[in-house]
Amino acid sequence: NYDGDQKVSKAAHPTERLYEGAGKGVQSSYSTLFSVLRAVEMPKGTKFVDLGSGYGRVGLIIGLLRPEVVFIGYEYEVHRVHVANQSAQLMGLDRNVEFFTQDLSQESFQIPDAEVYYLYDPFSECTYKKVLSQLIKISRTRKITIATKGNARLWLQEIAKDEGWTINEEVNGDNLCLYQT
Repeated sequence: NYDGDQKVSKAAHPTERLYEGAGKGVQSSYSTLFSVLRAVEMPKGTKFVDLGSGYGRVGLIIGLLRPEVVFIGYEYEVHRVHVANQSAQLMGLDRNVEFFTQDLSQESFQIPDAEVYYLYDPFSECTYKKVLSQLIKISRTRKITIATKGNARLWLQEIAKDEGWTINEEVNGDNLCLYQT
């Protein structure tokens, strides 16, 4: 039920890229998620962070197919987080799948350490710069994988080149890109 998105107004959130009436049109496809699961090694205890988790599709799929992975999703819109957490609870996934309401552009927010980060083009330019600078800092202290979809990959291409990250583009014929530090 995407009714909550019908009430979202870009005018009320001028600094972020929110989609009025977005719903299923801007979610990661199941084929994209299966490609990530096939391409990224995630042993027991792997922490997977979704930055812009929407209604929780990524976390719910990971929770179902990889219950040994700890999933944390961050989303700007409160109603989406509520739906995602409610779905995780109804599916019995709430021990390893959790969603939080968070404006990632806030100076006080620090992206947690994880092995895998997922971004599907969710931010404004200002937020991208903040998020990516934090991911660069994390990558300099540990090996991480960043999975991107859509235009998010454009933001990471130059950074990956500058930082010496490995780029695996167009996994499984999709525009999914994996960057490994």
